[in-house]
Amino acid sequence: MNRYAKTFRVLASLCVLLNMASLFLPAVKRIQDFYADVAWTQMDYIRGACTQFIPSLDIGGQEVTDNQAIWVFCFMLLPAVVSLAAGIWGIVGSQVQKASSILVMASLLLYAGMAATIDFLWPEAALWQEYCRGSACVMALSLSGLGTLFSVAALIATPRKVKVVPNEIPQLREVKEQVEAKYHILAEEEPKQGAAAASLPQAPTEQAAPAHGALVGLTGIYAGAEISIADGQEILLGRSPHNHLVFEGQEEISRDHCKIRWDEGRQKYIINDYSANGSFIKGKESCLPQNLDILLAPGTTIMLADENNTFYLK
Repeated sequence: MNRYAKTFRVLASLCVLLNMASLFLPAVKRIQDFYADVAWTQMDYIRGACTQFIPSLDIGGQEVTDNQAIWVFCFMLLPAVVSLAAGIWGIVGSQVQKASSILVMASLLLYAGMAATIDFLWPEAALWQEYCRGSACVMALSLSGLGTLFSVAALIATPRKVKVVPNEIPQLREVKEQVEAKYHILAEEEPKQGAAAASLPQAPTEQAAPAHGALVGLTGIYAGAEISIADGQEILLGRSPHNHLVFEGQEEISRDHCKIRWDEGRQKYIINDYSANGSFIKGKESCLPQNLDILLAPGTTIMLADENNTFYLK
């Protein structure tokens, strides 16, 4: 789902970058009878605020008081800077970063504050005069609001960061019959192991290339189980009953989460993930590419969706 997170973040970034155009639209309008209407843009007020605090600049703009200049910096200049930063970071940042989404939401709050309190800038209206909000307020609120919706969608689509699982493998035990009947059916079809092979190691050690693969459960309902995989055999994992390893009641696991195969010729595991929440390698933030056969070396620890269901590829 991380590819959708990146798409949503780019859309949110484009929305807030378009807010730069609102700097040059009327922020305050003065409507008066018998005379043409007068309008001032955000840039007029920003230039006026800069001139107020640094008279040597003398860049013109709408004249403001000290208090009004502080308001302009907080509700006109600051949201423009935040929008620019959110737009750039959302485009160049990775699909799992969340800073740009937070900045987009912050820009919405700042622009909402501008629209709600902009009458602080209005002088006392003379006879036959009326002050009102300009189109800049509407545009800024609309674009930052739309950007916030895309940002929320990006946060939902971002894969959750998994915790690092300790390197130690717990002492292995035999799988109980009530855990999953299908596992025992698979075990009976595998080549019989000698008495020496039946004894389970306490922890992974460097040894000769195995003749078959094995999934060792570290956490979750299969913790402590060792599931042997013959050459070319596929193990299907998911919530649906037709899978070999069924994760009943584990909502973070997809109905059909992934499949794992042992390739004796390559001495590699082949995993193909097609889940909603992804599969992860221990210590990696990004999930494995989906719908592709990925080679993994023995000794790799994988996590299905999160650290609650973890397996060691022996």
